[in-house]
Amino acid sequence: TTDVETLREGFRMTGSQIEKLLESHGCESIKTENEVFDPAVHEAISQQPGNGAAPGTVIGVTSRGPGIDQSNPQMLAQAKGQINVIENLSIGCTAPDIVGKDHDGKEFKLSDYRGKAVLVDFWGIW
Repeated sequence: TTDVETLREGFRMTGSQIEKLLESHGCESIKTENEVFDPAVHEAISQQPGNGAAPGTVIGVTSRGPGIDQSNPQMLAQAKGQINVIENLSIGCTAPDIVGKDHDGKEFKLSDYRGKAVLVDFWGIW
């Protein structure tokens, strides 16, 4: 085997392990091939005639992703929370406007310091 084939096999094995891990946490692959296109679940990159397939049928898949068990409210809430973190709290996103009090008890907002270097130190006593 070549180095490229070995690398591909390594990617396939890693992908398989990730899928098994996701399944063990209640995620399952989104059904796509030969399914009716659902814009709430699928993303389209093109439309083309499908050699006898009914209009609106998914005839090809470029990448797959896990789905969330919509009937499990705990799983759904956790997924929504993770999506919120990805969309709003990732590196490069504008920080949420945190409100706090200084040593003298005067209230301030993080946005008061927009454009300046700020070190935020979170701590607590439990």
